[in-house]
Amino acid sequence: MSSITNTQSMRRAITSNPAVCIILLILLFLPAPILAADDKSDSGSGSVDPYLLNTFAASHIQVANISLDPSILMPGDIATATILMENTGKDLPVAISDALVVSKDLKILTGIYEKVGTIGPGNRLPLTFTMQAGITPGIYYPVFTASFRGAHFIRLPFPVIVQDTPVLLTVFSKPDTWVEDKRNQVVLTVMNPRDNPVSSVQVTPAESIHEIMPASSYIGVLDPDIPIQIPFNITPHGNEPVQFIVQYKNGINLHNSSVSVPISTGTSKKQADLFVSNIEITPGMEYVTVKGDVTNAGLEAANAVVVTVQDPARAVYPYKQYGVGLLKPSDFASFQVTFKPSPNATTENLLTSFKDADGRIISTETPLDLTGVTALSDLDLMDPALMGPEPSGILPPGTETIAGIAGGIGIGIGLMYLYTRRKNRSSQKTCMNRKNKVQNAESSMTLEDSDNGGDVDGGSAYAGGMAFYKQGDYKKAAEEFFSVTEADPSNDKAWNAYGICLTKLSEYASAERCYENALKIQPDNQSYQKNRDINRKKMK
Repeated sequence: MSSITNTQSMRRAITSNPAVCIILLILLFLPAPILAADDKSDSGSGSVDPYLLNTFAASHIQVANISLDPSILMPGDIATATILMENTGKDLPVAISDALVVSKDLKILTGIYEKVGTIGPGNRLPLTFTMQAGITPGIYYPVFTASFRGAHFIRLPFPVIVQDTPVLLTVFSKPDTWVEDKRNQVVLTVMNPRDNPVSSVQVTPAESIHEIMPASSYIGVLDPDIPIQIPFNITPHGNEPVQFIVQYKNGINLHNSSVSVPISTGTSKKQADLFVSNIEITPGMEYVTVKGDVTNAGLEAANAVVVTVQDPARAVYPYKQYGVGLLKPSDFASFQVTFKPSPNATTENLLTSFKDADGRIISTETPLDLTGVTALSDLDLMDPALMGPEPSGILPPGTETIAGIAGGIGIGIGLMYLYTRRKNRSSQKTCMNRKNKVQNAESSMTLEDSDNGGDVDGGSAYAGGMAFYKQGDYKKAAEEFFSVTEADPSNDKAWNAYGICLTKLSEYASAERCYENALKIQPDNQSYQKNRDINRKKMK
């Protein structure tokens, strides 16, 4: 009876207080899963709602990272977006139904991922999508969506940047004037003005009529805003411009830029410039001798300077070609060339040549006025017209008295000679002593047998000159040594040997130039200085 009374009292309390009713209802419904779980663990009866469990676990799924390759696209580029999903839960795996990326501005090349699978607790799952940019630069926001088993899903937009800025290729420096067949250098600058690095950067000249070295230049990875300078050597063979192309990759996408270098050949403003002055033309018995000075008026050195005559004139011994050697800017040297003019020639050309730093031979012509100048041969000297009429042996009338007076004068001169001869005998002895000293000095101007003058084989011109020199045939020896200087104007030993032979032949002025050429090459050689001093004594 008392239990019934208590129950009735409780009902009256609940119905009279609405707050109590709400609390009881909450307590009634909330413990159901827990009780079911307890029942399952205790007695094996009952089960947990899978929907509620997957919904609870899906709340721990998040997108850990989104990466693009390339990070910034160019119009038309294909890129890969890698989306990294992570389960931050500790107990329950999460089943993913599907995943996809959608965009109205970009072309998505990867379809929907169906039945992706399950991500365990603490694990990550990468998903890769391929997309292609349009032709319009800008920032676009494709949307990544992933659905789970149940009503839960993820929807995440991410940015994709499209820039149309290419890698730049410009001309940093080039010659003011391109010289035909002369190697010139052009320097290009490669710079990446984009916000992301590019790879596989390579600069290559297009096919051309010119000689271009190197054939290509590889840079590799080029970071933003870092200029790289690349030199190319160009030997022009005309006026065709040169096209340079820079190829590079933005991700897997190949791009290129180009620059054109104009070529207009002319004369270099710095190149060595030789001119001839102080020309003296002297006719000889068998040839014409031309002397003068050659000066380098350019800003670069002239190497292996040689002076000779141009066809149809024929250069002859002893100075077929005159090797001056090196002429620095503003330097000059004297020369001497012997030649036979062509028949009835009133002008011939003097040819001056040199080599530039690239070994290119450059020649200039200087006209020689030969009006009234001829070379007299031995037959010309035998011409009666040049010798005059032969004497008849009979004095013309009225000349007997003059002949007598001339005879008396001759006798007087003879007596005076006898008188002064004895007086000058002592001075003649002094002169003879001086001459003997000079001859003794000349005899010391010898060549060593071991000296091959730079002739490694020892069987060509220098060796032949040594052979003639030992035989005392100084003229033939001089011809051989001269041929060596023709072939190699920088051979100081050949110049010295040539000068000794000319000293022996009493051609002291020419020998002086030979010693000077040898000393230009070897200024500290005491043997050359001694030979020059001996030659100068004989010139006095």
